[in-house]
Amino acid sequence: MESPFSFQLDQRVQITRLIRNDGTHPASGKGVVLARPGETGIVIDRGFFLQDIVIYSIRLDTGITIGCMAKELAPLNPVHDDEAECENV
Repeated sequence: MESPFSFQLDQRVQITRLIRNDGTHPASGKGVVLARPGETGIVIDRGFFLQDIVIYSIRLDTGITIGCMAKELAPLNPVHDDEAECENV
């Protein structure tokens, strides 16, 4: 079975789109810019929204944690399948 996740835990990623608060980030107002393209961070968690939308928790280098979809991220250190398998052994 193929994993639904595009990014691994602890993987470094880069934000590819402007991320604004949609109302789910409690520390800032709705519409406030949370991250800009080019900012980097690490995947600290991943899960599902409405049972089928994958959301990644990203701790940005600025210290804040935001939720992102895969289309809003790009890998900084690609993980190869054989490396991922070794980590799970």
